[in-house]
Amino acid sequence: MKATYLRQAMYAFAMGDAFGVPYEFKGRDTYEVVPEMVGYQTHAQPKGTWSDDTSLTLATINALFEPFDLKTVMGNFVDYLENGAFTPYGEVFDVGNGTAAAIKSYEETGDTSYFRPDDELNNGNGALMRVWPIAFYEFDSDRTIEEISDELTGLTHGHRRSRLASRFFIYFLRMMPRVQNVERALDMAIRRSNRTAMETAALETEELG
Repeated sequence: MKATYLRQAMYAFAMGDAFGVPYEFKGRDTYEVVPEMVGYQTHAQPKGTWSDDTSLTLATINALFEPFDLKTVMGNFVDYLENGAFTPYGEVFDVGNGTAAAIKSYEETGDTSYFRPDDELNNGNGALMRVWPIAFYEFDSDRTIEEISDELTGLTHGHRRSRLASRFFIYFLRMMPRVQNVERALDMAIRRSNRTAMETAALETEELG
């Protein structure tokens, strides 16, 4: 069943990503959204082209076919950035600055620890957009989903604000198949997000608690 949810979510994610690529970076109320896919706007790509968000999500899923290893994940990210792996046409046309910096740092150092954990400016949505598949996986019993989420998020966005956002999104995705209701799933994810010391401290620090 979880494989079905993962497949459905991946299709929806890739289609939503491709739908939005032509409008990326455009100011609010400066363009008209049409009800079908278009191309050749912001990135001059054919319609239906997905972005780095889908590419890095596919890279993450590919790595999860093996025993969980951060170096396997980062190896796929390097293959994406340097060789265009997991892209529609074999070339990278856009990638977030923070994500690119983290991948290049790994190439140089081989270090998979939290990237820039104290940098509040390193808080884009790059990690949030690619960690969600782990909501549909089971890991060894000695690892918590929070640990896995933090480690995957921290590969490119180490600040606890990003790690908290990833945890919340994963909680929400895990709740949705059970309750089949967005509002209930959000409420349950919020309550789950108040259970650990890190989450409570982050919520209080960010004035979200």
